[in-house]
Order: sequence, then C-alpha cells, then structure tokens
Amino acid sequence: MRRKILLLFFITLTVKSFSQWSYKTVKTDFDGTYKRAIVVGSGGEFPYKNPYLVVRYGKENDLEIYISDAGYSGCDSRKVFFKFNGDDEKYKSLYINEGANSDSWFIQSLENITFFELLDKFMNHSSVSVRLRNDCGIKDYRFSLSGSSRAIRYVIPSKILTDELEKIRLKRKKKIEKIEFEKKSKAIRVLEVKRLFDSIKQLELDKNSMESLKLIIKNINPFKFKINTIKLKPNQQTIKDRFVDVFYILENDNELPIFGLFRVEDGSSLIEKAKEQEEKKKVLELLEKEKETLKRRKEYEDAKKRIILEEKERNRIKEIVSKYNYKPIESFILNKAYYYTNDDTSTIKDITIIITDLKKGNYQYLDLILTFYNSEELIKLEFINPYKITKKVLKAMGGKKSIEF
Repeated sequence: MRRKILLLFFITLTVKSFSQWSYKTVKTDFDGTYKRAIVVGSGGEFPYKNPYLVVRYGKENDLEIYISDAGYSGCDSRKVFFKFNGDDEKYKSLYINEGANSDSWFIQSLENITFFELLDKFMNHSSVSVRLRNDCGIKDYRFSLSGSSRAIRYVIPSKILTDELEKIRLKRKKKIEKIEFEKKSKAIRVLEVKRLFDSIKQLELDKNSMESLKLIIKNINPFKFKINTIKLKPNQQTIKDRFVDVFYILENDNELPIFGLFRVEDGSSLIEKAKEQEEKKKVLELLEKEKETLKRRKEYEDAKKRIILEEKERNRIKEIVSKYNYKPIESFILNKAYYYTNDDTSTIKDITIIITDLKKGNYQYLDLILTFYNSEELIKLEFINPYKITKKVLKAMGGKKSIEF
C-alpha cells in the first residue's frame, strides 16, 4: 500500500512539473541574450507526445512564438490553430516557418489575432489546445497555462505588454468605430437615396433620363452636402430637342448642377415654359434694341446741341477779339485763350491786352488778360515780335503802348 502511494505521488509530481511554465535568460554567441518561457504539453503520438510551447523575446530576435518536438514541419500548407478553454473562437496562423531542421513550427503571422493578444490569452486562460496541420497530417496537443503570466512577464517587460495591448485595443476600437460609421453611413445613404427617388417621381423626364438620374443619385455622398430636392430647368435646347438642365437644390438654397444629358417627355410643361421664356427673351431683346435706339438718338441730339453751343461760343470769343482788327494777333489771342482754359472758353467774360517794349520798330511783348465771370483774372506775358506790330499797326488796332485795351 505504501509503495502505491509513493508511486502515485511520483506520477503526480512528474505530471505537475511537466505542465508548469519555466523561464530563464539565455545567452549565445549567435543569438545574443534573450529570455525564454517554455511549457511542456501533452497529446500526439509517440515519439511526439511531449511538445514544447515556447515564447522567446530579445533585442536580436524580437518576439517569437513556436512549438517544437511536435513532429515533422517540412511538409507544405503548414497551419497552427489555437483553442482556449472558455473561448469558442479558434485562432489560426497565416504563415508558419518550419525552422532550420524542420522540427519546429515558428509562427510568423496570425490571421484573426495579434501576437500580443495571443500572449494575453495565454495569461488569462488555464489551458490551450493546439492543432498542427500540414500536407503530411494533423497533430493535436494540449498545454497548461498555469504560471504562464509570471513566465511571460519575465520574458517581456510589463510596460511593453501593456503598451502593445493598448495600441491594439485602440486600433481595434477605431476599426469598430469605422465599421459602425460605415454601417450608419450606408443606412443614411439608403434613406437619402429613397427620399430623392420619391422626390423625382413628379419630374417629367423620359424613361432613359430618369434611369440615368437614379444611377447618379445612388452614388451621392449624403455627408458632403445636404440636398433638399432636385429641380429641372429649361435651356436653349429644350424646345427643339427636349434637353433640360438638372440641379440639386441644397439646404442653403444654392444650386449644384448634375452633369449629364437629360430629356423631358413630349408635352412636358417645361417645353411650354421654355417657349414662354423664349418669347420673353425676344420681347426683352426688342426693348433693349429700342432703348439702344433711343439712347443713340439722345446722344445725337446732345451732340447736336453741344456743337451748336460750341459754335456759338467760338463766335462769341471771336467777336471779343475782333475789336483788335488785326488777323494775326486775333488768331494768336484765340489760340492762347483756348490753351489756358483747356478749350472751355465759356468761363471767359472779356479779353484785353497791353502791348509794350518797342525795339527796332516792333513791339516785343503783350500782356494777355483773361477776365472770368467769377471776377478772377489770368495775366500772361507773351512774346509777339514775329507779328510785326509797329506803332502804326498798334494805332490801327485802337491801342496805345502800355495801356490796356
């Protein structure tokens, strides 16, 4: 009886030691220093009844998860599946490396879980079943996860585990939010499309144009702008070919054109509206022409009046300077009068002169005095030697030296 108890104790101790996770720091010349956590599993067939599940982490190799001593891994189509107790989900690999001697299953990537999430599963479940599958067959194993938390946290610092899991959580949260937003957007789009479909039923488009418009509406982005309704407008081709312009009427009453070729049905009210607009346009064009004619007529009358007034003004100024009875000096004074008034002599009330400086029989200078209606005067000294004004000429002009006349 005592021998049976000792044997049972030895078996229990052996099983327990095989199912516990162990961990240590390893240093090699080729891989550098890394930390490793390992647990022995059960299952399979001889000689692969005690496989190893290994988690390894180091600066040289980063994070590695693999199963060794579990059978030949050199066959194609390698896959590893994980099933945790209390979790109905099955997690699987994407790509498996066979290792240097084709005796290990190195997990390179996972399909529906990340490496750090897999480690989190190791730390929060009591056991995991692992299926190894390739073209050579299938092997199932079971690993205890008792003590895995301490072992994994020894291998990978807690801060790195926490930070990586938080990154993954936020990434998944954003992904879920994006999916929810897309679902909501899709639902809103469906309702918006249905609303706009209902709103265009009364539009008088022909069958082909209506189908074209529906295809455009199906692809709208309801979040880009808010559409109140859709409106048709006649254009230059409506009367002859039934073509019309189509617009979105936005929430702020702005119009956004819908590009395409759209026709209304025969007998559409828009055709009649286009005809009315065409008639109004013709009437407006006639009125515009009439206004242009009246405008030109007025301009002609104004120009005629201006010419008459200018001619009258020229005659008035000529009459003022004709008192000098000497054509050369009259022309000279007229030119100066126009020059000093910028051709507007209507402000001049009177013109007088003073002739001075007799040299070699001819007077040299003339003071030109322009008297304006506002009682101001403009006096300019002018050189007149070329005009040959002698004493005799001055007397004939009715003037005297140095006296204003």
